[in-house]
Amino acid sequence: MIVKKDLPNGALLLVESMKEVETISIGIWVKSGSVMESDLNNGISHMIEHMVFKGSKRRNAKMIAEELDLIGGQVNAFS
Repeated sequence: MIVKKDLPNGALLLVESMKEVETISIGIWVKSGSVMESDLNNGISHMIEHMVFKGSKRRNAKMIAEELDLIGGQVNAFS
């Protein structure tokens, strides 16, 4: 069964419980991307997608990937 909830900030939350598995999956879809870009900012969505995986002030990209790998996780994106 899928539960659908509209959040106060306008985001839509969809939750599906699968009791036969002991994992979680989280997907975030944002109404943006190249279809909403102008000639002035063409390609910015794709660039931001790649920048998300470059790391942060406390962890570089390799550290983040290794920490997620230790718990069986992975991160991916598409635009």
